[in-house]
Amino acid sequence: MIITDYVFVRDESGGHDMPIRREVEDTAWRDGLSSTREVLSAQRKKLEDAMQGLHACLYLDELLKSYRKVLVGRKRS
Repeated sequence: MIITDYVFVRDESGGHDMPIRREVEDTAWRDGLSSTREVLSAQRKKLEDAMQGLHACLYLDELLKSYRKVLVGRKRS
């Protein structure tokens, strides 16, 4: 981010403000970015945990379906 500062400069006639341009770090943007990354990281972890739980439920569902088929097959025999 580029900002314009005014610096008081003394010379033979007494002095005056002279504009200078300098580049400074945009700390508000950097801090906001850091905060957003932390929030997204926490949300990503929660999503990964939920997906693992979902995969476990789907696996268990398939296991129970196949077990049910076996039980129905025994009952008919």
